[in-house]
Amino acid sequence: MRATWRLPDGSTQTADVDAGTTLMEAAKANGIPNFGETCGGRLDCTACHVVVDDGWLAKLQPVHAFEDAMLDQTTARQEASRMSCQIRMSAALDGITVSVPKA
Repeated sequence: MRATWRLPDGSTQTADVDAGTTLMEAAKANGIPNFGETCGGRLDCTACHVVVDDGWLAKLQPVHAFEDAMLDQTTARQEASRMSCQIRMSAALDGITVSVPKA
């Protein structure tokens, strides 16, 4: 399965991602630049905030209350904002594209 990150400079980076791996883990493993995680995927920070491209948001699990509260702390929150530590790759997400907001 593949995922693509659109970076703040407009470039993209695509990588193979195993099922069950979060997009945050995949970004770190594949050296996605301008992408951070501070808490190790425990949803204690907002460093792995991404904006999910149209068409993919409906395929994700709904935002739970704690993730929603964390997203409220980001300065760049959008309708399609999610924490990538909460997005687990699956066959339904093969080809997903997310944007990494400017830090």
